[in-house]
Amino acid sequence: MRAALLTLLSFMLFLSTSQAQQIRLGHRIPDIKIVSEHGEDLKFINKEYVCLVFVHSESRPCMDALAHLRSISNHLNERMATVLISAEDSTKSEAWRDLVDDNIYLTFDNNLHTFHAFGVNFVPFGVVYDTKRRRALWFGSLLQLQHEVLDEIILKQ
Repeated sequence: MRAALLTLLSFMLFLSTSQAQQIRLGHRIPDIKIVSEHGEDLKFINKEYVCLVFVHSESRPCMDALAHLRSISNHLNERMATVLISAEDSTKSEAWRDLVDDNIYLTFDNNLHTFHAFGVNFVPFGVVYDTKRRRALWFGSLLQLQHEVLDEIILKQ
C-alpha cells in the first residue's frame, strides 16, 4: 500500500512538473497556430519584434494590461507589433475589436494549441520576441513590464 501511494505521488509530481513553463529567455519560441483575418500565421507582420498578448475578453486585468502596454510601447510602433491571442470564439471578442489598429492585431487560438505550446495558464500573459530569430526576449505578466525594460529589449538590440 505504501509503495502504491509513493508511486502515485511520484507520478503526480511528474505531471505537475511537465506542466511548467514552456518558454525560456533567449530560446526559440514554440509554433504559433492562430486564426485571424490576415491568415493562419503571423507572416503578415513586417516588424522586427512582436509582443504576443494572451487575453480573455471578459477579463478586466487583460484590458488594463493592454492599456498599460500601449502607454509604454507607442513610441516603438515602428519596430514592434502587438498580437492579441484569444482562446474564445471570434463572436465573443467584440470588446477587443475596438482596440485593434494598424499595430495591434486580433487573433484566435480556437484549438488552444498556442496557449498550450507557450504554457499559458493565466491571462494576461505576454511574450516579446524578435521575428527574425524567433527568440523569446521577455515574458510574464504585462502589468510587470516596465517602459525601461521594453526600451532595453527593443532599442538596445
